[in-house]
Amino acid sequence: MLKHIPLLVISIFFICACSHEQIYSATHENRRFECQKLPQPQYEACMKEYDQPYDDYNKSREDALKNKE
Repeated sequence: MLKHIPLLVISIFFICACSHEQIYSATHENRRFECQKLPQPQYEACMKEYDQPYDDYNKSREDALKNKE
């Protein structure tokens, strides 16, 4: 049983990393859906606001955390 603990810890780590991206994507998808309810000029601005890929967001977030320290 104890030999499976490292595998379990590694699995949980990857599940958590994956879920952060999934949450980010789902949130942005919901916000984009809400953008569709706006008039054209506001729609375009709204869509641009939620157009950042997860990798770019995560890099910006990590840089901000490093600068905060």
